[in-house]
Parts: sequence; structure tokens; C-alpha cells
Amino acid sequence: MKVTEKTSLNVIWSRGKKKARTHTKVLSTTLDKAIFDEKFQINTLIELDPFTNKPVIQKMSKFTVCLDKESGGLELAEVDFNMFDFNFKEYKMHKFLLNKCEGNDRIPIDP
Repeated sequence: MKVTEKTSLNVIWSRGKKKARTHTKVLSTTLDKAIFDEKFQINTLIELDPFTNKPVIQKMSKFTVCLDKESGGLELAEVDFNMFDFNFKEYKMHKFLLNKCEGNDRIPIDP
């Protein structure tokens, strides 16, 4: 994200009413990337097929990039994803394209 001033962000992972929030990262005019290299989790039940060990029903979740609470907590961009795409005990790298949130009138988002 390109910002015009020092901007503190965090990411919220939500599934229904459950939420997990990352630590805050700071962007500036010279730093346009934030790396959230931390573990956070939401407990949920996923029914697995006994033969393939893959999920049998969709479990939609959302990542939302927000200004930190001290900066107003404005939701800037989000992406919906299906936990169905992840397999039990299997590491997978995913790249998500962010969509600008409706109320974001402060920071332009380039997916």
C-alpha cells in the first residue's frame, strides 16, 4: 500500500463472530509493505471426509486490513477465503488479492 504519512495497520482474521488480530505494523512513504509473520488462530470445527481427509463443507473466513485502534480502526481492504482450500496438517502458501472496503476514503488500494 502506498501511503502519504506514517500509517499503523493490523490484520483481523474473522469467521462469523470469532476474530483474531495481528500485532500492529507501520507503513511510511518509504516502506509500502508490512509483513505479518506471526501465528494466530481461530478454533472452528471442520468436518473431514474420512477417505481423503479433506473438508466436506465450506468454511468462509475473511482477512481485513485495518488502521490500528489509535488511528480509528478504519477497515481499508479485505479478502474472503474458504478454509475448505486448506488441508489438515498440510502447509500451503496462498496469495490473496485485497478488495477496497466501502468505507475506506483515506487510502487507495491496488489489488
